[in-house]
Amino acid sequence: MTTSLTVPILGAGTAAVKLASDFETGMSKVQSICGATEHEMDLLSDKAKEMGAQTKYSATQATEAFSYMAMAGWETQQMLDGIDEDVEKRYIHHYNFPSYSVGET
Repeated sequence: MTTSLTVPILGAGTAAVKLASDFETGMSKVQSICGATEHEMDLLSDKAKEMGAQTKYSATQATEAFSYMAMAGWETQQMLDGIDEDVEKRYIHHYNFPSYSVGET
């Protein structure tokens, strides 16, 4: 009985540690690319966690988006303004798929 409880709990704990590690690695990458201050990194970290909680994307995926924004030369405020829960709605609804690509021929 103890093994049947311990193994799943240990597995869940290991997964949580890996997720936290991936997130911190992502944020370190963002800081190394854009050179943000500690305060700016706190803002970006909070925003990434918010995106992970409010969208279908994880906080780690938000750090990847911030990395690409930083590589493109975006400033911290531009990154904060450029990522939000409506990003998918803004882009997908403005694209008209050709009729043949959606089965309407």
